[in-house]
Amino acid sequence: MNDCRARREQALVAENRRDELSTTLATSDALTVVDVPEKFDVTNLPQGIADLIEATENPFLVAMLKNYYLPAVREISGHWDQILIPSLTVDEPAYRISVSGESVALTGHAEVLAMYRQVAETGQNVMGTLRHNIAVADFGVITEGLWVAIVPPGLLSVQDVDVEPDAYYMVTHNLM
Repeated sequence: MNDCRARREQALVAENRRDELSTTLATSDALTVVDVPEKFDVTNLPQGIADLIEATENPFLVAMLKNYYLPAVREISGHWDQILIPSLTVDEPAYRISVSGESVALTGHAEVLAMYRQVAETGQNVMGTLRHNIAVADFGVITEGLWVAIVPPGLLSVQDVDVEPDAYYMVTHNLM
């Protein structure tokens, strides 16, 4: 009964957020339609997680969301080395990341930390969501959305597009 109530509350939160936004973007490599606000705000991701924590009653699911929240904040703030601490992760973490039709599987602390290290050391951790969908169940947390990344000079290469070698670029992509 509590799970049904929590899902109804989550649906109402999602519906209210959709009503607040004006632009809809159909995504070709995602599962849903994503509502896109006009302005990028790096706090969208943590606030969305916090909203879902507030709307969730099941203590197990709340704990999972809290364990997802802190690493997300640490990643976007550049504290990658504090993400996979024992109190926040399982012995053998497994990440499945799909970006713009490309998928990667990372298994174990070494692979996951290497990904976080690369993101931080190349300055690509300035990121967040324009809009995202998040779900939590006994099996884990799933997110899907339209992400924004600030790409530092020299890291962007786009086929058939001239890029300035000293410029920063804001790149959007679908991520699940």
